Amino acid sequence: MKKILFVLQTAFWCAVAYIPLAIDYEITDFMVTKNCMPGSDCLRMAMPLIVQIALVGWAARVLLWPLAAWHLGGGWLLRRYRASRLPQSGLDTNA
Repeated sequence: MKKILFVLQTAFWCAVAYIPLAIDYEITDFMVTKNCMPGSDCLRMAMPLIVQIALVGWAARVLLWPLAAWHLGGGWLLRRYRASRLPQSGLDTNA
């Protein structure tokens, strides 16, 4: 059961980390399918919305990627690093 929970949590945090990439993909896909290339009227009309969605993608990167990195192993690595820097015994003050 513990292994299943680990796999599900890993899949969840990988999906969370993919959200900003999916936002960028959707913006690019919209521009290509609607033929909104630079200089077109479509792009001029949709640009404010595209900028707002791009800002959401940027904010998602800033907020979600560190959180996902922490849950996918960053916390474990930090605890391991801190444990290796502590003296072996609490009574040993010569270190």
